[in-house]
Amino acid sequence: MNKTFFAEKLEQLNFISKEILDYTSTHKKFIFFGEMGVGKTTLIKALCLHQV
Repeated sequence: MNKTFFAEKLEQLNFISKEILDYTSTHKKFIFFGEMGVGKTTLIKALCLHQV
């Protein structure tokens, strides 16, 4: 299962995090990889805020 999400602005991460959680509603494990400074931690924070 692969899907790609793009954000051009930080404000879009709230929407993208909701989309990711909806798309992966039955899965509880994620792997994040990317260059240093691309926003992995920021996205993870947004995902955690919507997980509740």
